[in-house]
Amino acid sequence: RLIITASIWGTALLLACNAWAAPAVAVPVAEHNFGAVFQGNVVRHAFTFSNRGDAPLIVEKVSSSCGCTAALASAKVLAPGENGEIQASFDSTRFRGAISKTVYLYTNDPALPMVQLQLKGNVLVEVAIEPQQVNFGSVVPKRTVKSTVNLVNQGDREVHLEGLETTAT
Repeated sequence: RLIITASIWGTALLLACNAWAAPAVAVPVAEHNFGAVFQGNVVRHAFTFSNRGDAPLIVEKVSSSCGCTAALASAKVLAPGENGEIQASFDSTRFRGAISKTVYLYTNDPALPMVQLQLKGNVLVEVAIEPQQVNFGSVVPKRTVKSTVNLVNQGDREVHLEGLETTAT
């Protein structure tokens, strides 16, 4: 009877220890500022993360705040003590000015099931146009209307302008 009771307590103790085992995601640096890039460039950065827990960390999903940002995890499962990477890329084609994009890392960490990773920077246009659009409204036939549009080359290449086109809507 004493042996059976000790065996039951030992089994209960083992089960209790296993119940406390949990993964723990750790991200040393959750923000990357890529600085200034010209519109149209793709910026890439690898965020590192690790499992500081004592159970396997499962990467359930990686997603981003917009279609301009892609992210991919290097592994789906990290054993305790293992490291991984989230490869993130941002396509600046449709952007200008200061940007901030978010990558979401979802894991089975009970204390921190979702981690936000930030890509920040400034998107420059090679040729700045001010104003971006000119609207003359209704123009009386045979009447001349004028507007000034300033072009500023912010890049390091020589720019040649060829032809001028207008649209009437």
